[in-house]
Amino acid sequence: MGNDPNADPRIVEAMESCRPGSDDVSNPAMEPLRRRMSESPELAKTYQRLQRLDQALADAFCDVPVPEGLQDRILARLAAAGARQSPCVGSLSREVEKGSVHETGSRRDWNRRWLIGACTVAAAAALVLGVLLDLQRSVEYSKPDMLNMAIEYFINDPREGGQPIGGPVQPPAEFPFSRALKAIFAPGEACFREMRWRVVQGFLNRAGVAYDLVGRRGVSATVYVARCSVDGLTADVPLRPMLSTGQSSASAWQEGSLLYVLVVDGGIQDYERFFAAGGGPLT
Repeated sequence: MGNDPNADPRIVEAMESCRPGSDDVSNPAMEPLRRRMSESPELAKTYQRLQRLDQALADAFCDVPVPEGLQDRILARLAAAGARQSPCVGSLSREVEKGSVHETGSRRDWNRRWLIGACTVAAAAALVLGVLLDLQRSVEYSKPDMLNMAIEYFINDPREGGQPIGGPVQPPAEFPFSRALKAIFAPGEACFREMRWRVVQGFLNRAGVAYDLVGRRGVSATVYVARCSVDGLTADVPLRPMLSTGQSSASAWQEGSLLYVLVVDGGIQDYERFFAAGGGPLT
């Protein structure tokens, strides 16, 4: 993965700043991007896909008010499709404004804001998802890389907001809570003080769902679920962390095409205490 040009966020950001149909890539500031694309046919193909995506968003634009609740529906639909995260997807949650869509001087915002109007058109949404899914298939991770990236994401994740499980808005059916983790907790008294879900973007360069948990003993943890396959994982939930930094501990398992990563806020003892607090059903 260390030689994957797509893993460099500066290169991805440079690609994202190039407007479709423009000559932006010829700008002297884009020399690192041009050099990397000349060295990597895969990166050049990714650049062309992003250009097609941007053009599709622009072509689908229509000047209509943004319906109430559109942001949540867009993000949930993207997560349900297991879409690979890129800066253009990450900007969606920041670009929805009540009532109207405003232009901005920023290149990176220029065509992404157009999507908000276009998202009322189902065909445009399907096209966007198709391109993003195509991008996702080219990114794979080793088990050590995945665990390190998961802990880094957890540390930088504000873990705020979200919807309560059992509330009026439920997580996408394509990203359910882990059956294997649920089976560990025996029926009886509720095993979590709190359980919420939210759409996440950028986790392993994908969109997915996070389940934020607070255990009966006060241990906080998050279960991230994304559509991804990692070699060397089993379907069993590890009762000891695969990786611990002292401040965070993580483990992962595979349930079909879904990857589940549990990150506990704390060291090995906190991780084990999280499981010791079991004894109730998940609702």
